[in-house]
Formats: sequence, structure tokens, C-alpha cells
Amino acid sequence: LTAGAGPRQRDANAAERSSGAGIWEWCASADGHGAWCQYEDALIVKLEAAWQNSRNAATFNIGATSYIVDLELMVQVNCSTRYRR
Repeated sequence: LTAGAGPRQRDANAAERSSGAGIWEWCASADGHGAWCQYEDALIVKLEAAWQNSRNAATFNIGATSYIVDLELMVQVNCSTRYRR
């Protein structure tokens, strides 16, 4: 899936969700192209659990910054600045 691609089709993705963990990455590039970095292991576990349980979002902190990952649109939102990537 790509960022902002639109709502996920839960029934269509059920087989994919049950087939194992995905790759969870965030884009470190300001323009949104390239520079993909894998989340830390603890966040991967949290994101994967939210995805497997058909949650719409997952929240977490990195240092003092809070984030929401919208699992419908596949975007990460900084809760303070509202910057989306």
C-alpha cells in the first residue's frame, strides 16, 4: 500500500493479514520519495498487532513526540504539527 491510497478493503485483505507480518517503514525524506527506514522492533510489534486486529489506527511516542499511524490511509501523523508522511 502507498501513503494516502485510500481505505483498505478489510475483507479483501483478510488473507494477507493472516499470512504473516508485513514490513513497517516510514519515509525520512521531506518530499516523500525514498529514504525509507524501518520502525524500531517495539513499534513494529504494535503496528502489526493493530493491523492484524483490523484497527483503524495505532498511536505511539518517539521521545517527546506523539504520532498516529492511520492504518486506513497508511500515513503517519505528528500529533503536534499535524505533518503527515
